[in-house]
Amino acid sequence: MSLWQVLALACGFAVLVATAAAAAALLKAWGDDDPGRDRPRLIVMVLWILVFSTVGTLMAWRSAQVLAPPHLPERAISAWFKEGTWTFASSSGKEQRDLHLIAGQPVRLQLSAQNHGEFFVPSLGLRQRLKPGENVEIRFRPAGAPVGEGMAVHHSVCNHRCSGVQPFLVVVRDEQDAIKAY
Repeated sequence: MSLWQVLALACGFAVLVATAAAAAALLKAWGDDDPGRDRPRLIVMVLWILVFSTVGTLMAWRSAQVLAPPHLPERAISAWFKEGTWTFASSSGKEQRDLHLIAGQPVRLQLSAQNHGEFFVPSLGLRQRLKPGENVEIRFRPAGAPVGEGMAVHHSVCNHRCSGVQPFLVVVRDEQDAIKAY
């Protein structure tokens, strides 16, 4: 278990302890000379606190899984920009027009360009302009898809010398979904 996961569990435990304390205080107030008119309101308050603390703990755990040093090795990918098109190739040598990644897996992306190009995927926070013949390395770890969905699709955007440039997709799959896909 990584440090991030331990911190998420500690925060989740603290939230649950605070929830239990708040619930105990509400239940104590329930018994203090209450003629019964506020009992439904107190029950609803206790249930809301329990629901939000549980959801918060689950979200913290999911975030910790993305931030945790993964059990997956770093993936090296080469990308080159030629004649308005980005092409991607992993160490296996298979060339693709779109970039396919696994959530939480560290990525080392080697960019090169034959002419002026821009690698820009705003939803992943990636942006790099390249001059002809320039080689640049970008390291990042893509976040997972929204809860309940197996993958996230990110679109490239061109903001610089866009004439004839073809957009590409970055598809980020959860690890289990990626195993099923291949």
